[in-house]
Amino acid sequence: MTLLTRKVRMLLGFLTLAVTMYNCQPKEVASVTPFTYTFKGLEEVKLPAYQPTAPAAVTVTPAQVTSSTATAALTSIISTSATPTAVQSATQTAAQVTAVIPEKQVDAIAAAYKPTDVVNAAKSGNVPADLKALVTSFSNNPNLKKYLATFTPPTINGKPVGARIGVVQEVAIVLGTTDDIDACKNTANEAYNTVLASITKARDDQRNAVNATYTAAETSINSQSTSCPTDVETRYNTLRNQTTDNYNTVITALVNFTNQLPAAEREDVYNGLYVIYTVSYLSSMEASRSAEGAEKAACSQSKDARINAAKAARDSDLAEVTTNFNNAVKAAENARNSAIASCHNQGSGK
Repeated sequence: MTLLTRKVRMLLGFLTLAVTMYNCQPKEVASVTPFTYTFKGLEEVKLPAYQPTAPAAVTVTPAQVTSSTATAALTSIISTSATPTAVQSATQTAAQVTAVIPEKQVDAIAAAYKPTDVVNAAKSGNVPADLKALVTSFSNNPNLKKYLATFTPPTINGKPVGARIGVVQEVAIVLGTTDDIDACKNTANEAYNTVLASITKARDDQRNAVNATYTAAETSINSQSTSCPTDVETRYNTLRNQTTDNYNTVITALVNFTNQLPAAEREDVYNGLYVIYTVSYLSSMEASRSAEGAEKAACSQSKDARINAAKAARDSDLAEVTTNFNNAVKAAENARNSAIASCHNQGSGK
């Protein structure tokens, strides 16, 4: 073996060793893409928007004081000149009174109570017992009852004032729970918890919006109702003043009319018709007081009815939010369970 041959072999040996050592060195991995679990069913679970419920309408029919048409017809007669026809009609009407109430009692009432006395009693509400008895006598007789004013009480949603208003109930809310298992299952549970937190916040936001709407409605209703009793009182004070003015006017007309009659007929006709007008006036004033009291009660009850309608709308919306939430929780649970069941198809085969 020549020297050259040995050198060549040594060189080849070194090269072989170098290649071997290079191949045995650890290599760096350029990049590894991490595995990501996906749960499409969970990602699609959302809390739907609720449909706001408009509070049910509350219809209030005001009280009604109706004047006597028979009294109005009599007024049209005595407001004209004392023609034979008018005198005959007035005389017959006065006779209807004395046919039921003794003439001496009629004369005593006319003598004891002048128009100013009647007005003062009616305005104060302190009507003497004999005048009250006179009104009762008219109301108990079919021929005289037609001269009385009538009173129709107010209604709320078609029901008389004083009807009981219903109550509403709250709706309970139920939440679900989860369990942790392995990596894929843990990820599914984490995704479920994220969805649950999201829909829970959405539910709370919707509940807050519903309650805020109710609070605003309640505040508005209470504000609008504050002036109701005062408005009612003002309206009926005006009505009673008009009724009193009409009474004074018609008594003046009655005096003018009977002054045209023969002296022998004058007192009987005046007293009989005076009693009719006095009773009609007293019944109108009493009817207006009854109407005022009923409408003041209606102020409170209509407010309660409107608030109850707002509460019913609120509770309906809260129930919808709760139902949507529970359905979303159930959908999330089902999606979570399906994801866990399919975990062996994702990642490393677990």
